[in-house]
Amino acid sequence: MNFSHLRNAAAVADCGSINKAAAGLFVSQPCLSNSIKLLEKELGFPIFQRSKTGVVPTPKGEEFLGIAKDILKDYERLEALSAHQNRRPLSIAGYPLSYLAASLLRFQKQDEQKFPDRHIECGNLRALDTVASGAARIGFVFFACTEQPRLLEHAEKRGLKCEKLFSPIPMYAVANRSHPLTKYKKISFEELIRYPLVAFSDHSTLTFLKKLGYQLHPASLYVPDRRMLFDAVRSGEYASMMTVTKRSLSQDLVYIPIDDERFFMGIYCVMPKVYRMDAREKAFLKFLKQDVKFLQTTDEKMPPEA
Repeated sequence: MNFSHLRNAAAVADCGSINKAAAGLFVSQPCLSNSIKLLEKELGFPIFQRSKTGVVPTPKGEEFLGIAKDILKDYERLEALSAHQNRRPLSIAGYPLSYLAASLLRFQKQDEQKFPDRHIECGNLRALDTVASGAARIGFVFFACTEQPRLLEHAEKRGLKCEKLFSPIPMYAVANRSHPLTKYKKISFEELIRYPLVAFSDHSTLTFLKKLGYQLHPASLYVPDRRMLFDAVRSGEYASMMTVTKRSLSQDLVYIPIDDERFFMGIYCVMPKVYRMDAREKAFLKFLKQDVKFLQTTDEKMPPEA
């Protein structure tokens, strides 16, 4: 038994599913399933009860997981003590934001010492699960400011703490210059969803829209990554909505402010509650805050910070 076994079991418990935990840990489902079975064989009792809908801890499994998570937290404290003044590769999981990836590249370029940094792009809930499982040390989540309580609740359930990185950020409709949206100076969300949109297939985004009572145009497209999203926008067939930085402005696209304060966005950094960032992680967050400059609307009042 080692720390990897404990992390695997904790991830399965947090996700309630071996498939979901395997995706968050970036291992195959059979590999993770076999790891859990070997651990159960070593312990002499089942940790989980399997069903068609997922897994739940057995009574003995609950006791084991409580101890395992305490051990993992203590180990993270020990790691943090040694890492406090040290520099090591970044291990990040976060929502697919082009300016986050670009800022990371600029940070690496100006860093005198080179590291094999790891950046996993994924949806909000998967980012939380990835950090909670230990597969990444810090995460970045991106959400509507009105959804802050719900997302912070998700983080709390996973034993994570959150740090706000930016003030509320306005959203823009973005389209190719040949798209009909070019006639708008600003647009309401109700007007925007009359057109086919391309969006990330992220659970938190779809849940937020459903909560507001909106459905996207039936011809809308859902994609897993940034490249496909921008390819779809540049095709002229789809528009999208996003936050925009001054560096990311492109001559072939138009940017129309969405006239709705419900669509001001927040970006938080998440990490385990007991985790202490090392010197390089702190330097990256400081660099990110200074490097990313968002395009702000000129005729729309900013909402108060949450």
